[in-house]
Amino acid sequence: MKENDLPGGQVNNVDELLHTINGLIELANGDLVMMGEEAPVPTPEPRVDWDSLREIGLFEPQLQEIELGLKHHLPVEIYAKECYNWRQMSEIRMGLMDKLNVELYANPLYSAEQMREIRLGLEENLDVSEYAKLLYSATDMHNRRRELLTESYRENAGVRELVVKDEETGLELRISEDGMEAFLRVLANTKRKYRVPELKKLLKQNEVIYGVSEDALRKVAAGLSAGEEIQVAAGTKAQIGRDGRYKLFFKGNLPGIPKVMPDGRVDYSNVLVADTVMPGQMLAQYQPAGIGKEGMTVTGIAVEGSRGKELPPLKGQGIIIEEQGIYKAEYKGCVSYDETAGTLNVWQVYMTEGDINRYSGSVMFDGSVHIKGSVSDMAVIKATGDVIVDGFVGGAMIQAGNNVMLRGGVNAAGRGCIEAGGKIMGDFFETVTLKARGGIEGNYFLNCNVETDAKLLAKGSKARIQGGNIIAAQGVESAEIGTAANVRTYITAGDMLSLERRQSLIDSRMQKAAEEQEKLEEGRDKLLKLYGEEAVNGNKIYQKACVAIEMKIEEQEALLKEAEHVQGVKEQAIKACVRVSRELHPNVLLSVNGTKMEIKETLLGVALTKEKLESMLQNRG
Repeated sequence: MKENDLPGGQVNNVDELLHTINGLIELANGDLVMMGEEAPVPTPEPRVDWDSLREIGLFEPQLQEIELGLKHHLPVEIYAKECYNWRQMSEIRMGLMDKLNVELYANPLYSAEQMREIRLGLEENLDVSEYAKLLYSATDMHNRRRELLTESYRENAGVRELVVKDEETGLELRISEDGMEAFLRVLANTKRKYRVPELKKLLKQNEVIYGVSEDALRKVAAGLSAGEEIQVAAGTKAQIGRDGRYKLFFKGNLPGIPKVMPDGRVDYSNVLVADTVMPGQMLAQYQPAGIGKEGMTVTGIAVEGSRGKELPPLKGQGIIIEEQGIYKAEYKGCVSYDETAGTLNVWQVYMTEGDINRYSGSVMFDGSVHIKGSVSDMAVIKATGDVIVDGFVGGAMIQAGNNVMLRGGVNAAGRGCIEAGGKIMGDFFETVTLKARGGIEGNYFLNCNVETDAKLLAKGSKARIQGGNIIAAQGVESAEIGTAANVRTYITAGDMLSLERRQSLIDSRMQKAAEEQEKLEEGRDKLLKLYGEEAVNGNKIYQKACVAIEMKIEEQEALLKEAEHVQGVKEQAIKACVRVSRELHPNVLLSVNGTKMEIKETLLGVALTKEKLESMLQNRG
């Protein structure tokens, strides 16, 4: 057939010719043709007068677009007009197929490229009125549409899933809602073969331009069965930046690490509990959270990385807070940093060269206390910071708001008690009561009553726990537990019931404090209304009410912090375990998260969790 023999007149360029050929192939594939019979002639819907369309000089590509519209039962009269070229008709037809409001771009003064940008914007659920104007070129429309799409993506953490059915190839392109995946699916059985460049062109036409897999495209080109879908492109997810952190300018995390001696004993004599700082010395500086590496959708939308978690300002005493998150020491003292609690303190140090006993008097100090000698029976030491004792400790009472470091160990003969808001560390502990919010460490524990919100660690190759009652929320570790003489030893790891009771009590106290605060505020407001703002300032009852309200607020803040602490302990307690590297002796009563078991025979090198105990009990029958 010569060019002049084509229906509707001459074909002006190669693109129109290819469009015509592809359309004829599609129409042929869509019709059922029986061998030996004449192909049935489809009867066009009566909405179109084909003779009139040919008379007005429509080209074959234009007629083909009308034919395709009729095939899909579209109102083709909207675009079956000589004022539209075939590309414009195609854009209107695709909009009708997707049930879009084509009136927004059916103006024949728009080029096909301008129509396409408006159609894509409607598919992407954008406000196309931002750019659907004749004064904008197709390039201007494209740039504005991409800006709107990026804004929409970032605001909604994605867009809606996009599905495009391509008439020419018989393929369906699906782009996931988050824009991170693109898939191709064969709509129906066909003998048609695809070429990789052809598939790339299809993806590019639908703006799938990033993360395209050549291997996947080759699989599609090799042939897929009807309905089979394959991922052909993958985006890169945006990353979360690093969290904010504090850079420290003093010696490490405290307490320090004890030294293991050649005989297996752990030496605590040289452990530093806190670093000494001078007035004005820089202690810490806040490093803000960073922004993560940006990602990219398969359609080329840059996805901003999110900022990491910021940390709240540090709280504490003896510190000066300056601009840019800089913390300095207010006076000379020992510095301690608790990352979990978010506190930085400089403790003024009270130091004694000799011993502390019942005759020397009690030591109570708002800061840290360092005893160069020993602490005898009946002595009392209370400090808001650390307590450090270089010598031995007898049946004394020691309370520390932070850590307790006992270099020489403890033999309390059942009379002493040591409590710490942080950790307790010592050479050894005999017949003493220990309570710590942090961990407890020592070489051995003999007939001790221990309660800690963290772990009890009997460290060293000769470490042992013999007798007593040990309650450690996060677990117990020792080389040996119990004795060959079968001394009764109680070990509880992960006491969830006790933690639940603590949390319930905190909740009750918080509720009570809130109710009392509300009543105090009501009384304060009544006084203010009765006396007026000027007169009430001199009223003592009013002033007491204001002070009491502040105290209740502080009480609730402290209780909230305690509730967060208990919640953190509970989360770790679920994973509690009793680890024994050498021997676990008979007559040890274990309880791990409520599962109890009495050890009746020596076990070697075991790690006992709740699940392990339950399994052992089942086997024991």
